[in-house]
Amino acid sequence: MRFFLPHGAVIFIAALLLTATGREPVDADTQLRFADGLMVRGLHEHAIREYQIFREGNPGYEQMDVIDYRIGECYRHLNNLAAAVRAYTRVIDRDPPSVYRHRAMLRRAEMFRFADRKETAITLLRELLDEAPDPAIRDAAHFWIGSSLAANGDRDAAAGTWRDFLNQDRVSAFTPYVALELGKLLAAGNAAEREEARQWLQRVADEPPDSRHGAEALYQLARLAERSGDDAAAAELFDRFWGNYADDLRAAEARLPTAWTYYRIGRYADSLRICTETLELAATDAADGMPLDQWYYLKGNNERRLGKHAIAAETYTRLLEKAPRSDLAQAAVLEKAQSQYKIGDRQRSLETMANLRITDAIRLPALWLLATAHDDLDNDSEAIQNYRLIIEHFPESEQAYEATYRLGLLFQNRGAALQAAEYFQAVADKYPDRSMAPTALLAAAEQWRSVDRHSEAVRGYAQLLERYPEHDLVVEALYRKGLSEGQLERNELAIRSFTELVERFPDNPYMADAAFSLGLLYSRDGNHADAEAAFERALKAGPNNRLRSRIIFRRALALQRLDRDREAAELFEALLDDPHMDRFDPPLLEWLSKQLREGQRPREAINAADILIETAGDTPEWRQIGHALAGLAALDANDKELALSRFESALAAKVHTPLAADAAVNLGELLLDQDRVVDARHWFREGEKHAQQSDATVLRARALMGLAACYEADDDLTDANRYYSLVGLTYNIPGLTEQALRKAADTFERLGRDADRDKILLELEQRYDE
Repeated sequence: MRFFLPHGAVIFIAALLLTATGREPVDADTQLRFADGLMVRGLHEHAIREYQIFREGNPGYEQMDVIDYRIGECYRHLNNLAAAVRAYTRVIDRDPPSVYRHRAMLRRAEMFRFADRKETAITLLRELLDEAPDPAIRDAAHFWIGSSLAANGDRDAAAGTWRDFLNQDRVSAFTPYVALELGKLLAAGNAAEREEARQWLQRVADEPPDSRHGAEALYQLARLAERSGDDAAAAELFDRFWGNYADDLRAAEARLPTAWTYYRIGRYADSLRICTETLELAATDAADGMPLDQWYYLKGNNERRLGKHAIAAETYTRLLEKAPRSDLAQAAVLEKAQSQYKIGDRQRSLETMANLRITDAIRLPALWLLATAHDDLDNDSEAIQNYRLIIEHFPESEQAYEATYRLGLLFQNRGAALQAAEYFQAVADKYPDRSMAPTALLAAAEQWRSVDRHSEAVRGYAQLLERYPEHDLVVEALYRKGLSEGQLERNELAIRSFTELVERFPDNPYMADAAFSLGLLYSRDGNHADAEAAFERALKAGPNNRLRSRIIFRRALALQRLDRDREAAELFEALLDDPHMDRFDPPLLEWLSKQLREGQRPREAINAADILIETAGDTPEWRQIGHALAGLAALDANDKELALSRFESALAAKVHTPLAADAAVNLGELLLDQDRVVDARHWFREGEKHAQQSDATVLRARALMGLAACYEADDDLTDANRYYSLVGLTYNIPGLTEQALRKAADTFERLGRDADRDKILLELEQRYDE
């Protein structure tokens, strides 16, 4: 039975042997156990010396192959390739073959593998396999052949070797190690190889031989998922890695890819936590070799995504201070400027951008930031310049699409409608499938319409309707198209547009306006019946007060054209005191006052007449008509004092209008009723003159009758008879002519001219069957 000395005893004896000036004789068994004890405890140099002494002192020792193998192992641990190979070779060359032969062959091949003599290692390992060694050594040889092939750049051969090993139906302790190495090898390949790699690595991760290889498998799986673009899977694998193997030697290396993976899937808080912890460690520990620039850059990015833009700007500043020559420095300048932009400090953002060396890698975001910052600061020229550069150099980018639309807005705000229309149209034509394309098309048409380029506007509206027939903007496009067609006097097309709008979209927000516009178009074409129906439809749509008043007014006009005067007058009269209405014109007020008199509404007629007078201003003709109409309405109301006053006001204007005769005759009659004969005679004469000018037969006859009455009141029966006879024999006016003849007969009788009286009475009898 073999036993080993305690570690302290071995050290003590070794010290004695090494310091002694001579050597006491030691029996072989004790010396061998002493050498083994030194080897087991890692004292390889001392173990080699004792083994060598043993070899020299015991040349016939039967198990010298064991001694040589252990010498080789000691040299292997001391990284002495040549000496180790010599020792292993003595074992291999032993005759008869040593039981350690295959083990030594494996070790010798390993030494050449690690000495970067991979082809030699491969040759030696294949020679070993040709001798059909024990399964454990055979499997180790397969493992190292694959490893050597991979290290020698023969990737396919290495993968094939390892696949052959794994596909054999046997249980081996090397299976998880081979699977892990094969997975790592294939992970950098094509899609099919990456999937195979994932399967092998998953196999090790599910049943790891130890924690080290379990951690390695999870780490490699996470990196594989990361390289394949599956960040969600990568994050889940990194979560498992940190949950199970946080103390593994891969942990330090795994921190950065974990943080980036979390960042890419939106776990900004988790990523920021790792960044913060790592940078805190860097502040206390030596940071040599740590990519501080990456950590600061990623930390700032996370802070930006979490809305901590001010802190992010400080983080990027730290990066630029710590690593001004970093490959990320220029990106950090840009990110810092973007952070300043986000907190509203546009000017400082532009100042930061002045330090940026714009490279191709960051040209697009840099131009975008410059454009938008200048845009927000109303630096239109600079904004336009950078938007145009984006469109020119990055025509397929998302920013080019937005830049084109923003240029349209910029020129729109400048009042440059034609340029605005050009850019809006470009959005619609170049990016027809983008969300803003219909809006841009409508905006382009609106810009054309704003400068009365209605033909171009109609074309734009029509394109929107054709390209996006189901879009929400169809309603507005139909409405605007109808308005522009109306401006172009394309009445039929405008009517078609508005009709489609009101019939397809009965609840549209433009219903009242569209129906009103439709009514105006029908009115323009003389189709007053359809116009009146459209105006009624517009009223039912619930327009605002101002539009409602306009609709009522236009509907009243249509009713007027349809000879539905009473209905029209009621609508017009309701609008007289409407604050949303402009003043009616005098002719319409004249008509309205007359209609209200006919409708036996004298007070309302007087109101209309007064508004006419107010509207007329200093125009004497319309002032005369207004007062005359008010006087006539006052008579209807039996307000003779008011009537007299208004007739006097009418005739104060020394003009002739169609109502001058009315005013004068009625004024004469009112004055005559007050026995103001002289004044009455004057106005009857004026009335007769005005009536003669207007060819107003009845009024002229009434004026002559009034003169006759004045003469009769003065007892001038001759002149009275003359005017009564003139009216009775010259005019044929129901009621008035008969009255004139009776008065003529009466005055003849009073003048004693009975014969003439009888002739008049005969005239009465013949004409009126009396």
